[in-house]
Amino acid sequence: MPEKNFPFPLWFSLLFICLFIFFLLCCPAQAEKQPLGNVLLITIDTLRADHLGCFGYRAIQTPNIDSLARQGVLFQQTFTPVPITLPSHASIFTGLYPYQHGVLDNGSFSLKKEAITLAEILKKSGYKTAAFVGAFVLDSIFGLDQGFDDYDDYMPKQDDHTAKQDKVMAIHFAERPASQVTERAISWLRKQQVAKAAPCPFFLWLHYFEPHAPYEPPEPFKSRYSHSAYDGEIAAVDHWLGILVQELKRLGLFDKILIVVTSDHGEGLGEHQESTHGNFLYDSTLRVPLIFKLPQSRLFGLLPKRINSLTRTIDIMPTILDLLGLSAHIPQGIDGQSLLPLIQEERAWSRGATGSEGGKDFEDVKGFEDLRGKDLKGDKGKGKGRGDKRDRGDKRDKRNDSDKGDDGAGRRYLLCETYYPFFHYGWSPEFGLRTEEWKYIEAPKPELYYLKDDPGERVNLYEPKHPVVSELRLWMERGRVERGRDFRKISPSASSAPPKLTQLMREQLASLGYLQVNSLPSFGKLARLPDVKDRVAVLQGIDEAVSAISRGRYQEALGKLTSILRSDSENISALLYQACLYRKLGQYPLAIAAFRKILAIDPTHIDIHNHLGTIYHEMHDPNQAIREFLQEIKLHPNHVEAHYNLALEYADQGKIKKALESVLSVLRLDQTYAEGYNLRGKLRVREGNIVGAEEDFQKAIALFPECADAHNNLGVLYGQQGKLAQAIRELTVAKSFDPQNAAILVNLANVCLQQNQLSLAEEHLKQALVLQPASIEAKEALGRVFLQAGRTEKARELLEQVVKTCPHRAKSRLLLGQVYTIQGLGPNARKELEEAIRLDPQDEQAYVKLANLLFQQGDVSAALSRWEKAISLNPKNLEAYHNLGVALYQQGKMSEAVKSWESALRLDPNSAAVRLHLGSARFQQGKIQAAISEWKKVLAIEPGNFEALSNLGSAYIRQGDVEDAKRYWQKAVEIRPQSADLHFNLAILFLQQGMMAEGESELIKVLKINPHYPKAPELLERARAGRRARGGTWQ
Repeated sequence: MPEKNFPFPLWFSLLFICLFIFFLLCCPAQAEKQPLGNVLLITIDTLRADHLGCFGYRAIQTPNIDSLARQGVLFQQTFTPVPITLPSHASIFTGLYPYQHGVLDNGSFSLKKEAITLAEILKKSGYKTAAFVGAFVLDSIFGLDQGFDDYDDYMPKQDDHTAKQDKVMAIHFAERPASQVTERAISWLRKQQVAKAAPCPFFLWLHYFEPHAPYEPPEPFKSRYSHSAYDGEIAAVDHWLGILVQELKRLGLFDKILIVVTSDHGEGLGEHQESTHGNFLYDSTLRVPLIFKLPQSRLFGLLPKRINSLTRTIDIMPTILDLLGLSAHIPQGIDGQSLLPLIQEERAWSRGATGSEGGKDFEDVKGFEDLRGKDLKGDKGKGKGRGDKRDRGDKRDKRNDSDKGDDGAGRRYLLCETYYPFFHYGWSPEFGLRTEEWKYIEAPKPELYYLKDDPGERVNLYEPKHPVVSELRLWMERGRVERGRDFRKISPSASSAPPKLTQLMREQLASLGYLQVNSLPSFGKLARLPDVKDRVAVLQGIDEAVSAISRGRYQEALGKLTSILRSDSENISALLYQACLYRKLGQYPLAIAAFRKILAIDPTHIDIHNHLGTIYHEMHDPNQAIREFLQEIKLHPNHVEAHYNLALEYADQGKIKKALESVLSVLRLDQTYAEGYNLRGKLRVREGNIVGAEEDFQKAIALFPECADAHNNLGVLYGQQGKLAQAIRELTVAKSFDPQNAAILVNLANVCLQQNQLSLAEEHLKQALVLQPASIEAKEALGRVFLQAGRTEKARELLEQVVKTCPHRAKSRLLLGQVYTIQGLGPNARKELEEAIRLDPQDEQAYVKLANLLFQQGDVSAALSRWEKAISLNPKNLEAYHNLGVALYQQGKMSEAVKSWESALRLDPNSAAVRLHLGSARFQQGKIQAAISEWKKVLAIEPGNFEALSNLGSAYIRQGDVEDAKRYWQKAVEIRPQSADLHFNLAILFLQQGMMAEGESELIKVLKINPHYPKAPELLERARAGRRARGGTWQ
């Protein structure tokens, strides 16, 4: 057999293949310099890692999250430093522990502007950034919008419309479903694809709120997971995440995008007697999923894998930047560290589940002593922890050398904390440290768990002299020295400024179970505060009460709160919920008593006097309401909402100057307070400053585009100015944001009336009456529609009903007076119009309508005085000037009539009616050419105006211009062929010109219209006789 010849030895080819494979496995160091492009971060609120299929949970189907996990890197031991939504998200975006970024709780803190967020870094690196959040707790007012081009935090109303004072703990206004979050995000993605002409990478963040209590999954998940509504909520999110993934694939983005899926915290679900989260530091609420799905084309030669090492959500931000080739932009001094080296190291995912190494753990005190050494960065010389000595890694170590997140031997740790018990119940906060083997919780009753044998944290090993306790406490002290700040103590410079919340915003937070009851703690007293573990019965009772509130079972909630207060009478959280519930139920004396009890416990408690002021307002006690608002301002001068409520109270009392002063205080405190500009706009309307009002409404809309009331007010203002197209636009926008608001529909109908769109106006008003059957405004406006449409019986029936129900409503009496006038019921009409004037002496239109009636009744003198009164009230009332001129004209006061009509024309140069009358006055004055000029202007406005054409014919006859006269009369008679007078005039013209047949024809038409028309029979006979005589003429 002949020997085969190979161009290269076999061993050389095998060596080449091995080197190629080795190159692929080692290429990350080079690939990291090439940006990955688009990033999608998904945070699923309140999601326990152990309730996903990819974590081995068999009672749920989460195919879409599981698919991402199979295609990417799944971190099995990831923990949040704080089990509270806002602080946890702040840590995700900054890579900092809460004691560093200063956001300690929901609602009471906002992220400082000095903080550097992931979104800010990516935006500065050329990324288009957008966020779509699912709950008010992450509203932009709390500072997470930093760095986002688009931050969609609008929470639409999903169910019934309620008045503002009824929005206490109304769940419908505090969150939105995954469907809406996903759909709005997909819409944004499609717009980015359309804008491919100027491509740039994007960073998109989606926040889903579903798994958060109360658990109310939509169908079919509600039925499918009837055994666990919590799991049903997770499955619903997974479904919508799948729809998002399908859209990414359709757009050709899925294989090119970095997707990160995680959560802010877990959920107790009854473990350790905690049903929800925030009060304890157990793994049930600290452990969260973390999945990195890398772009298909940039896998760095890495296969999908699971990593069991301890990781933290503060590591997400630097890891994303590292993967994008932006490691140089990782901020100095952050607590998080990139997980890229951990992903790349084979040993990182080949460890056991606890992550222990070589049998060493913190039970070995000698091994743990390394943590107290001077070098907290790890032993780079031995290649431990960080893996290698690539330049990228060395630079990161120098940049972030104060706290590496490991013990110098590669073993990682987590600092954790929760101030929730203190802020919400006045109990002690908790602080903790977790390694892969141990967890220590610092509380009045400390806890220590050996997680390797006790992952459920059931056996507390704490003893004051336990060697691990001593070492962990020493580490905490060392950490404080290294950081220069005690993570258990928040200085004024470290904590963030409180956001400027409105009362509605606080109620929205309350609807999610977050209700602040205390100010920053006096840390010297922390050790004497109750331990949460000793208050679990109270805690469970409050959780059950909040759950009952969210479901509308208010009496049940009151029962649970009352029970709590029997054993813990000074529990401010329970008192506050109780007080708010009493207020919602209209039990004002009980609400006041509960709020007063809170003040007895804490006289300076923020918002209590504000609550009381609102209650007194609802009780129609404005003076006491004002006293409460003033007291709130005295205690808390920067309380924006108290200033705003005080302005509202002054406005209701008609004290416009004081109201403006108060709203000015609002805007000095917060120049972004949209409601403040909206209120000032309304006040400016009342003082006649229309230009200023329009500017304020526009400013409010610019700050808060979804503010339905501002759009409504601007629409009404445009309607009053005659800018009807703009009015319709603004009112339509207002309706889209608040479709259940009957008042907006009434305003829309009023503008339609101005456009004479009667059927559309009627449709809007009938819809308003479906929403609010007792709406006086809607009934009154519908009566006006019927009046304008000539359906006087229906108008009369409706308006009489309104007047009977609300006898002090001047506008309704005015409209009813007009109906009676049309129906010829003079005495009734006069009675209603005079009553309208008595009720509202400043309504000039009532004087106009009464003057019109008096003029019809022959009481000209009284009519003149009423029109003059209307003009004095409103010098721009066109109808008053016009009708006054008519009355003066009929009295022979030609010069005064002309003066009145000229005033009317200065208001509206295109008023055909006024010009028609002015032309008549000029004609009577013998100013024929001036009369012709006015009537021609009428025709320029209304080309088919019969009176103008007819009058022009008469004017030209007066001038001897027969042809022009004939031309205008012929046009007039085309418009009104049944006018016997015009046919008679034309007959005369034709006969005078010897046109006997034409004259005869016109006279025949006259007699057909009116057989008894004076002189027409005689003239017809003469015309016929003349035509019979040869060469005869008519004289």
